[in-house]
Amino acid sequence: MKKLLFAALLLALPLFADHDEYERHFPQDFSYLHLNPAQRQALKDALLRYQRRIEAIHKQEEQLEKKMERLFLSENFDKEAYVELGCSFQRRILEAQADFYAALHRILSPKQRRLFLESFKEWEIE
Repeated sequence: MKKLLFAALLLALPLFADHDEYERHFPQDFSYLHLNPAQRQALKDALLRYQRRIEAIHKQEEQLEKKMERLFLSENFDKEAYVELGCSFQRRILEAQADFYAALHRILSPKQRRLFLESFKEWEIE
């Protein structure tokens, strides 16, 4: 019974929905953008920063899951604390994504941004 409740709790967590899908479908081949060497290096650096930041956030997931499990198992369920924990985690992921997009915006020309967006939409659909 305990395992079933824990599994249900994990399934209900909003933590794993969008960011995992985003990472799996993010295009790694940017050759279609025809980047110059400076842009290529800047993009490589931005990707590396983003990847490290997301990895650090994911390392915190286990701790967060334990906190949320304790909230659920406590005598009185604190809905506000549960939501705040989940939202703060999602907020960190969203901030990392926004910082990456801000870097992309600085690196790419308007034409390259349009090409990137078109390609990104295709990756999301697949």
